[in-house]
Amino acid sequence: MVRKTKTTQPLTTVQQLGSLIKSSRDVMRKDKGLSGDLDRLPMLTWIMFLKFLDDLEQMRNMRQP
Repeated sequence: MVRKTKTTQPLTTVQQLGSLIKSSRDVMRKDKGLSGDLDRLPMLTWIMFLKFLDDLEQMRNMRQP
């Protein structure tokens, strides 16, 4: 019997972003101070902004000699 190996294709940008948002929301649901999505949305937006800004700064630092 020949086994087929499962090849996983890399996630698309949309899939990566969706996964990031889902895992962030799962963690934020455990916070007792946030009762609903309306409380979590501004915090999630701010966290994502800071993450993207940090990534941009790291990319710029890597380009400099």
